[in-house]
Parts: sequence; structure tokens; C-alpha cells
Amino acid sequence: MSFLETVAKAKAYLREHARVSLQGLRREFDLDETAVDELIEELVDVQQVAAREGKVLSWIGAVPPRPKPPNRSPRRGRSPKPRLNQPRHHGPPRPSVANSR
Repeated sequence: MSFLETVAKAKAYLREHARVSLQGLRREFDLDETAVDELIEELVDVQQVAAREGKVLSWIGAVPPRPKPPNRSPRRGRSPKPRLNQPRHHGPPRPSVANSR
């Protein structure tokens, strides 16, 4: 089994059961000390889905991706909608009647 396959299976088990001992990981996946350390690094530091609590890994879930900011540019062929709190301008100002006398 490849390293990434081991990570995926360990992650699925941890997600389902919430906690697993490091000894359990060693036995289940037939891992040596170095391989267990690499698996812990992948789940805790890289993917950030687990926390190490002594001899136990605990599921903390995936960190949600940051949402993208909304696209504020107007779509092509459409005018942006006017904001309600801004006055609308309908052409140049008209001269007042009082100024024309």
C-alpha cells in the first residue's frame, strides 16, 4: 500500500471513530516508527485534520477553505445597478427661472 493510500485509510478511520492510538495505527497498517511519524505529520501538520494528544490522534476535521471575495466588476453588457443611497443624475442641471430674467 502506498503512503497516500495509508493516509487516506487512516484519515477515513479517524473521521469515523474520532480517536485512534498510535499503536493502533502501527498495527493496522504495519508501520515502523518513521512511517508513523510521517503519517502523523501528514494528518496533523499538512492536512490539519487531526491533533496529537500524547499517544492518541484525535479528529478535528478539515479546516474550511477561505471563501473567495465576491466579484465586484459588472458583467459585460450590463450596467451596474444604482445604489439606493446615492442620488440619481438625469443629465446636466437646468438653469433656474430666476436667473434667466
